[in-house]
Amino acid sequence: MPITRLGIVNPNAQEESVLSTFVDAHLISVTAANKSVVATPVTKISIWIVPSGATLSAQYAYIAFNVILPVGSSFETFRFAANPGDTLYVRSTTDNTSFSCNGVPQEDAAQPENLSQTFTNKEIRGLYNTLYLDKGTTAERRATAEVGYVRFNTETSKLEVKTAAAWESVGTGTTGTGTGVTGPTGPAGPTGPSGGPTGPTGASAPIVTGPTGPAGANGTNGSTGPTGPTGPAGGPTGPAGATGPTGPSGGPTGAVGPAGPTGGTGPTGATGAVGAQGPTGAGYSGVTSTSSVVIGAGTKTFTVANTGAYSVGTRVRITNTGVPGNYMAGVITSISPNVIVTVDTFGGSGTFTAWTFTIDGNVGPTGPSGGPTGAQGSTGPTGATGPSGGPTGAAGATGATGPTGSSGGITLTVTNVGAGSYTINGAANPTLSFIRGHRYVINVNATGHPFWIQTVSGAYSSVNIYSNGVTNNGTQSGTIIFEVPYDAPQLYYVCQFHPAMAGSISVSNLGPTGPTGPSGGPTGPTGATGATGPSGGPTGATGATGPSVTGPTGATGAASTVTGPTGATGPSVTGPTGPAWTGGTIASASTFSSDLTVQGLFTSQQASEFLNTKTGATGVVVHDFATGGIFYHSSIAAGFTANFTNVPTTDNRALVVTLVLAQGATAYIPSAVQIAGVSQTINWLGTSAPSGNANKKDIISFTLIRTGAAWTVLGSLSTYG
Repeated sequence: MPITRLGIVNPNAQEESVLSTFVDAHLISVTAANKSVVATPVTKISIWIVPSGATLSAQYAYIAFNVILPVGSSFETFRFAANPGDTLYVRSTTDNTSFSCNGVPQEDAAQPENLSQTFTNKEIRGLYNTLYLDKGTTAERRATAEVGYVRFNTETSKLEVKTAAAWESVGTGTTGTGTGVTGPTGPAGPTGPSGGPTGPTGASAPIVTGPTGPAGANGTNGSTGPTGPTGPAGGPTGPAGATGPTGPSGGPTGAVGPAGPTGGTGPTGATGAVGAQGPTGAGYSGVTSTSSVVIGAGTKTFTVANTGAYSVGTRVRITNTGVPGNYMAGVITSISPNVIVTVDTFGGSGTFTAWTFTIDGNVGPTGPSGGPTGAQGSTGPTGATGPSGGPTGAAGATGATGPTGSSGGITLTVTNVGAGSYTINGAANPTLSFIRGHRYVINVNATGHPFWIQTVSGAYSSVNIYSNGVTNNGTQSGTIIFEVPYDAPQLYYVCQFHPAMAGSISVSNLGPTGPTGPSGGPTGPTGATGATGPSGGPTGATGATGPSVTGPTGATGAASTVTGPTGATGPSVTGPTGPAWTGGTIASASTFSSDLTVQGLFTSQQASEFLNTKTGATGVVVHDFATGGIFYHSSIAAGFTANFTNVPTTDNRALVVTLVLAQGATAYIPSAVQIAGVSQTINWLGTSAPSGNANKKDIISFTLIRTGAAWTVLGSLSTYG
C-alpha cells in the first residue's frame, strides 16, 4: 500500500493539537520542522498517543517529550503503530513549528508474502500474489516505454505491445504462417533466504495462451512472459509471448526475523530559560458604565468599556458615582457583550447614568430570630380610685441577639482540559486576583490534577507550599477554602504532575469593604400590658343631664346619620352609644384619615382635591400618589419620565393621575411613565404620542388600570388657553 499523509498542523505555542485521529490501524511516523529564524526562545516538541478510552495521563504513550528542535532543523520519529480509536497529539513551546504525520494502513502490510513487488511494468501484490499489468487510455501510453512493453488499453479493451514501429494490438492481424520464434527462457526466481527449512518445490508457472499476433513479418521477441500459442495456418505466426517467471525455488520466503532492540533514549536537552513574567491582569477597580438604569431588583444591563477581572458568578455592587446611598448589588450572569446583573439588594431610587463597579461579598444567611417572646408582665396592682386605673405592666425583656451568620466567599470553579491547562471560571490558566482579608471558595473537579497553591512559579514544589489560611490545599476533587491573610505574598497555582497547568495569583489590598451583615435578630416583642385596675370608688351621683340628651339615652336626631354632640357626662356615668351609620347625609365637615370605601351611590355637592406643585422637571420626576392625584408643573426644563409612587396595587381598580403643564416657549411632556420605578407602556389616545403646545396649558390625564397583578396605562392630552 502507498504511504499517505495523514495530517498537518501548525499549532500555537503550548497548544495541545490533534495531528490525526485513527479509524483503522496504521504504521506511522511524525516529522516536525522548526520554521523560526531566531534561536530564542528554544523550541521544544512533544508527541504522544492518547489510546481509545484513556482518561488519565498515565495511560498516554509519549513518542517524544520536550525534545529540543534547533532553528531550521527537522525531526522524524521512528515508525510506530496507531490502533483504531487512537488520537495523535503534538505540542511545541513556540509558534513556528510544523508537524506532519505519514503512514500506511496495516491491512496486510505486515505479512511479508503480501508486500508489493514491481518488475518494470508489472506489479505483484495482494493476498494471492496477483499479477497486474500497466493499463490506461491511448493518450496515457508511456513515452519512455521500451520495445516489448506490454499494457492493457482501456479504450479498446485489448492488450497492446510496443514495437520498433508503433503500438500494436495483440491478436488483430491476418492469419500468419509458420511458427513464431520461441521466446527466451525467463530468469530464475530469487532464492529464499538461508536459515529456514527448505520449503516444498514451488509449482510450475502457469502457461498463459496469448491472443493471435498482428499480421506481417515475424515480430521481435517480446519481454519474458508465457509462451504464446501457435497461430492458425495461412499466415505468419505472431511473436511468441515471453516465458513466465520460474516459480521460486525452495518454497516461500522465510519469515522476517524479529526487529532489533530499540536504541537507548538520548539525553534530555537543557531546560530553556524561563520567560519573562506576563503583565499583571486586570483588577476589580476602574470599571464604570454610563448606561441609563433604574434602581430596583431584577435583571439590569450595563454597557462597559472593559470588564476588568469580573466574571460570571462574581457578586458586585454597582453604585451611583458620587452618591453611595444609591446602589444595587447582585450576581453577574453574563459578561459579554454587556454586563448583566441579577439584582437582589438595592438602596435609594431613581434612574442614573453614572455607575461604578466594585466587588461585593456574598450575602450571609439570615441569623435566627432574637429569641422567645418575653414572659408576660405580671398583673399590675389594683390602682387607687381614680380616672386612669392601674399602671401599665412592665415591658417584657428584649430577646437575646442571634448569632452572626457565617461569612460568604468568592466562588471559583476549577476543571481541566487534558494535561495542558486548568479552566477557571471559563478561562484557561488565568491570572487570579485575590484581596487580602477576603474568603475564596475554590471548587476543584480535575481528577488526576491536584491543585496546589505555592509561593514560587514553575513546576510543583513541595517545599514551597503556601498553607496560611488555606484548607484542603492540593485537592483534585473537592473544595479549597482560602481566607487570605493580611500578610499574604505573591502566590501561584500549579498541577502536581503537569507544569503546563499553572498560573499566578496576584494578591493585593484593593477592593472595598463589604457592607456590614445584618444584626443577629429582631428585638423581641414588648410584653403584654398589665390588666387595668378596677374603677375607682363607687359611682358618683348622677350629674345634670346635658343639653340634647333626654334621660339616660341620647335621642337619635331625625333622619340624621350623625349622632348629635353628647351632653356632658356626669361623673363616672357614660351615656349609651348612638346607633351605627348605615347611610344618609354627612351634613358637616368630616375628616377620614384612612381609606374610605363607599358601596352604593355617592352624591357630593362640592369636591376639593389636593394640588401638588412641581418646578423645573427633568429626568425622572417622582409623583407621590399618597399626597394627591393632581400635579401642577411649571418652568419645565426638558422632557421627563413621570414615576408614580405609593400607588395602591389592589387588583380590579382604576386610578386617575392628572398633570397640569404650564408650557413655556418650548413645550415638554412626559415621554415615559414608571410605577414604583418600573417602566410602563403608555397607550395614547389616537395610538400615537402627542406633542406639547408652547405657551399653553396642557392637561395630561393618565388612567392606571390594575388587573391580574399588572398595569395598563391610558394617556390623553388636552390643551387650554
